[in-house]
Amino acid sequence: MTSFLHRRGATTALATAALIAGLLTGTATPAHAYATVACSAAGVTAADNALAASLNSRLQARMRNQMTGYRVSCARAVVAAVQARGLDRRAATIAVATVIVESTIQNISEEVDHDSLGLFQQRASWGSRQQRLDPAWATNAFLNKMLSLYPDGSWRTRPVGQVAQAVQVSAYPSRYEPEAADAAVITGALFAGFGGVAAGDVTGDGYADLVGRRSDGTLALYPNNGAGATAPYGPNRVVGSGWQSMSTFRVADVTGDGKADIVAVGADGALLLYAHSGDNAAPYGTGRAIGSGWASFRHVTVADVTGDGKADVLGVASDGALSLYAHSGDNAAPYGTGRQVGTGWAAFAHVTAADVTGDGKADVVTVSPDGSLRVYAHGGDNAAPYSGGAVLGSGWQGFDRVMATDATGDGKADIVGTHPDGSLYLYTHSGDDTAPYGTGRLIGSGWNTLA
Repeated sequence: MTSFLHRRGATTALATAALIAGLLTGTATPAHAYATVACSAAGVTAADNALAASLNSRLQARMRNQMTGYRVSCARAVVAAVQARGLDRRAATIAVATVIVESTIQNISEEVDHDSLGLFQQRASWGSRQQRLDPAWATNAFLNKMLSLYPDGSWRTRPVGQVAQAVQVSAYPSRYEPEAADAAVITGALFAGFGGVAAGDVTGDGYADLVGRRSDGTLALYPNNGAGATAPYGPNRVVGSGWQSMSTFRVADVTGDGKADIVAVGADGALLLYAHSGDNAAPYGTGRAIGSGWASFRHVTVADVTGDGKADVLGVASDGALSLYAHSGDNAAPYGTGRQVGTGWAAFAHVTAADVTGDGKADVVTVSPDGSLRVYAHGGDNAAPYSGGAVLGSGWQGFDRVMATDATGDGKADIVGTHPDGSLYLYTHSGDDTAPYGTGRLIGSGWNTLA
């Protein structure tokens, strides 16, 4: 199957000339307006439009300056189907790269080339018209074939373009790989539980700093400006490079020296520890593998759950199981076998952990797709730390990142969050654990450049 953009007879001669010119400049879009249908029952939301605006300048290939709220809604539907399937961010990147090439992320409802339809331009042999125009069905059909062609997770280590071509069998196999980097940026902005910003006390002054990953893979440290700062995160500096290969990363004190280390999950599912060097000017050097098989988690958060001064890891699996990997006490091999400490956690859009109540043990803060904010306070028993959560707020569905962290240095976690338009908000802990978070305040902009 080939992209409708690449097939003879799909456009007029004039449109074809315009398309070729666009391909040469790297900004090609369909030169002909094709009939499309919605990708979401909710239609195009304000968040979709805001994210499209933020993505346009960050993308480098075909979709640069071509993203719209509609295209974001379609990409969101693809990513949601991947996550509902229990697959990781790389699977979503492969699927999104494919729909960029096949349809420029549009759910095309007219048969442009023979009987091809939908986001993936699937032929009639794939399924009915209704099925192929259903983003969830079409994405799962793509994934079914991908998994059959690449069993045992082998698709995770193959080039994105190679996997996409194997599924689509295009006459133009080289078209997919050039879109892989942009697909990763789009996926990173939409994949629940993952993002390009993490929070923790890197400098050891008692105030949480922010660490951000730029689209070129460089890692930047945004030190906290300390008590009373109206703009806590000001000038930043680069502290690493090559981080685009990480599926996700979190910042917390694993080694117990008072300075946050980085725990990252690689594209192959390896768990990596980048221990703080002790030098705040160059805190992170070479990481080392401390585990494997972590690619399947929907959410990974790192915080001191057990209260021993060394960060543990909480992971939410695709089936909603919450597992705790308690620090072993040995920094050389900090995490062994995890144990399940909860169920039903798959539905949350955001899961983050930090000490909200000030008892020295991390609580869990979640955001549901309906925007409700919940806090699951540590019960004191490390064997069963979390039971029922308390709803403490609403309207949080507009955030694409939510991080619980002690930004103010009072021993109780605040919340730092970003909107798709790049605005950064701080919700400081009120001191009252029953109503810890009130009205937030804007403390920054431009954070949509981090992926």
